[in-house]
Order: sequence, then C-alpha cells, then structure tokens
Amino acid sequence: MSYKEKQIWLSMLSMLIVFGWYFKSVWPELTQGANDIGFIAGFFVKAVLIVIVINIISHIVLYIINYNEGNREQDEREKLIELKAIRNAYYVLVCGIVWSGAIMLITQSVLMVANIVLFFFILSELTNYLSQLILLRSGY
Repeated sequence: MSYKEKQIWLSMLSMLIVFGWYFKSVWPELTQGANDIGFIAGFFVKAVLIVIVINIISHIVLYIINYNEGNREQDEREKLIELKAIRNAYYVLVCGIVWSGAIMLITQSVLMVANIVLFFFILSELTNYLSQLILLRSGY
C-alpha cells in the first residue's frame, strides 16, 4: 500500500468514527424536536477538534514511519486521480444541498437542516477519499 493510500485511509477512518459518533449522539435529539443549540454546537466543536487532533497525530506518525516515501512529489496520475475524486465528491455535495433545500420546505428546524447539510459535507468528503482509493487501486 502506498503512502498516499495510507494517508487516505487514516483520514477516512477518523472522519467515519468521529462523525459517526457525532450523528449517533445528536440525531435522536434532533428528531425529537430539540432546539438546544448549545448541546449540538458543543458536540460539533468536540467532533471537529477530535478529527483535527487525530489527523495531525496520525499523519505525523505515518510521515515518520515512511519518511522517504513522504517526501516524494505527486505525479500526473495522482493529480488526475485527485481531480476525478473531487468531481465525484462535488456531485454528492450538490445532491445533498438540493436535498437540504427540499427538507427546508418540510421542517422548520434550522438545526435539523444544518445537520443534514453537515452530513452531506461529510458524505462528500468520504466520497472523495473512497474515489481516490478505488482509482489508486485500479491503477488508473
């Protein structure tokens, strides 16, 4: 497995675990009609800080372990793979924003809509990571 793939796996797993915990904790409150912005904002800030710390520490450790491979410049293939993955993530994000607009017509809860938008931001980033992994593995 290449250095780039290891980086992607670390980032993807940290986002899955932390934001999985976030949505598991916050979603029941939102579906019951809770409007306590302090509670939800507190969970959000914790989730973001935890993801940042996990990514910084894990990428530093990965860089130390793979020092020679970590200093290598990206080639054209890797740049093209990144661009294609970003395109895929963009499609997911646009669909999510449209979906969120439809949800705004149904519900009056601003927190619900904000968390649905956040969910699609996370889903689009996970789509980016997964697309890169698939394209790197397929040797495109």
